[in-house]
Amino acid sequence: MNQTIGLAILFLLLCHTLTFSNSVITTAHLIDELIDMSGLTEFPEVNYKLIQFSSYDRRSIQRLHADWFNNSDGFGSEPIPNFISVLKEEKDGNDGEYLLADVKGPGAIVRSWTAAIKGNVRVYLDNEEKPIYEGSAESFFRYPYNTFINGTKITEELLKGSLYQRDSAYCPIPFSNSCKIVWIGKIKDIHFYHLMVRCYESGTVVQTFSPDDLKKAEEQVIKVCNILKNPDTLLIDEKTERVPIEMDLSSKEEIPIWTSKNGPGAVVLFKLSINDLSATQTLRESILRIYADGIQEPLVDSPLVDFFASAPGVNPYRSLPLEITTDGWLISRFVMPYQKEMSITLRNISTEKLSVKGEVASQPYEWEPQRSMYFCARWRGNDGLWIRSTRAHDLPFLYAKGKGCLVGAVSHVFNPSPIPTSGGNWWGEGDEKIFIDRDEIPSIFGTGSEDFYNYSWSAVDIFSYPYCGQPRNDGPGNRGFVSNFRWLILDKVPFGEYIAFSLELLIHEEVFNLGYARIAYYYARPETTDDHSPVSDRVYNPLTAQEDWSWLPEPKGAARNAIYYQAEDCLVTTEKTELIKSYMWAGRGLCLWKPQHTGDSLSFKVYVPKGGNYDVRLVCGLSPQSGSFQAFWDDKLITPGPVVLYDEHHILSREFNFGKQQVSEGEHVLTVKYTDNEPKHIGIDFIWLQP
Repeated sequence: MNQTIGLAILFLLLCHTLTFSNSVITTAHLIDELIDMSGLTEFPEVNYKLIQFSSYDRRSIQRLHADWFNNSDGFGSEPIPNFISVLKEEKDGNDGEYLLADVKGPGAIVRSWTAAIKGNVRVYLDNEEKPIYEGSAESFFRYPYNTFINGTKITEELLKGSLYQRDSAYCPIPFSNSCKIVWIGKIKDIHFYHLMVRCYESGTVVQTFSPDDLKKAEEQVIKVCNILKNPDTLLIDEKTERVPIEMDLSSKEEIPIWTSKNGPGAVVLFKLSINDLSATQTLRESILRIYADGIQEPLVDSPLVDFFASAPGVNPYRSLPLEITTDGWLISRFVMPYQKEMSITLRNISTEKLSVKGEVASQPYEWEPQRSMYFCARWRGNDGLWIRSTRAHDLPFLYAKGKGCLVGAVSHVFNPSPIPTSGGNWWGEGDEKIFIDRDEIPSIFGTGSEDFYNYSWSAVDIFSYPYCGQPRNDGPGNRGFVSNFRWLILDKVPFGEYIAFSLELLIHEEVFNLGYARIAYYYARPETTDDHSPVSDRVYNPLTAQEDWSWLPEPKGAARNAIYYQAEDCLVTTEKTELIKSYMWAGRGLCLWKPQHTGDSLSFKVYVPKGGNYDVRLVCGLSPQSGSFQAFWDDKLITPGPVVLYDEHHILSREFNFGKQQVSEGEHVLTVKYTDNEPKHIGIDFIWLQP
């Protein structure tokens, strides 16, 4: 691409620019794009449209239609089958054959994902009679390069966490003329799937993927994978100018923390830390705004920590463009070009002084008049939402007219559901829908919010990868604050006229006072306009009113018929215990026990109104100060090993199911016995029996 070496965030031995106009698009070119942060700043020189084949509900064809929010999209009994066509009917118990994807013309597969597809697939490129891949469908969607790395230095372990990210894969497979994917199996087993494909303009020269591509580019693949796993190895060249930041912000003050008038240039890295936070501060008390070239509206307008993809508070994770370190550094590696000048400002909307330190790194940049783009990040939030399973909503992330590329999205949810399990408090059943240019049906139509964010089954664990993550999920289930992010790098979404990107808000069970903030990250040509409204000084933050968020667990959803006992109400003795009140903990708070010695025990008396088989469960608090225990029901050990409540970085609420127990009517005793060798905490929120 036509820009100076000074723009690039380079790494040794992979320092070259991509020039597609006079060369063939190859697997190696696309492998380069996986880490090409500077390449995002220019509109693609070779036009393509990004489309997604998926198992979305085919009844959803118009927004102003009763079926728009239908959600039958991957369990095999869809009213309209979730594939293109039937090639061979199932008969006499034999598998059928179904066309999942069919592309005519040059293109490239750039992302695949599945929740757990069964059966097999055959992948045909360029109308060849012999498929380039034939085998397990799940293996292809999650680990597509495994079949092709024999005889190379590329290992499955190297690909895990780099090209393979959670339930998705970023393994470019280009083709020059066509791509066809056939699924073989029983229709009830087809399950959820995504396949993202670049469709290049007719006449674009593309070299079709061959297993030899990985052998030829093995050193390049190894380096790219290592950089994806450790983005600190993205090097900044000798022309980089580093400016330290250290200043105080008074209450309600907004000041530039960095300014440059030496354009054209580009910010290639900035890192910030807010010192001396009080216990109630969350880093939402600062508004980050970035201005360039005299443009009156900020290009970036977001609460500080929300911009860094995890809110509220410091929730450590690592990804390619953004990172939060365990010691509180907020790091951005997005490349942000400007023609003449740029300033990064912070506004302190708290009532206290904030101390800021950090660093900004910038480089010279050659602004290309026809292709260079500004970096934009647009925050918006809704609070106090009343959400029902029968009343879904399309939440707008970005509506823009003009020309640019969507490169990322973040969801920050506050979910006060009183149901303590994902089967009931899951907020993300809704699909992403991205209309591009003159689409009548979205080019990208998904199957669920977690699917868009590269995971499955409303998972509650904390995780991060180069392009996706869930750095916060309070629990139990998907209750409390939840943050999800996804970066679109190889699968960036170009638009030449218009983009309308929304994500459905569709929940399992009714919930009141739900908050949903989100950010769309995109690069835009100067003529582009969007629907952004300025971020106000009243950013939604339920943590400032914790007393309003008391709750009791409800026996609904997957917790139907549950019997709950608040730990603080069942204690045999309160010695060495205290109550911790928070929006996270049910009843009057978390029962925090401070045992001193291995073998110390704490008991709870519960009355069971009717005998029978019950799952016995505890909802506990995890923290960096927590230890481990074993549980006994009427002196019977019901845990096979210690229950570990330690978490290095987070305070979490998690459910532990100790399995079925035969329980008689009447009074029973649940005892937890401390198993650590040194004093730590044990937090018990409530006891939960479910027939």
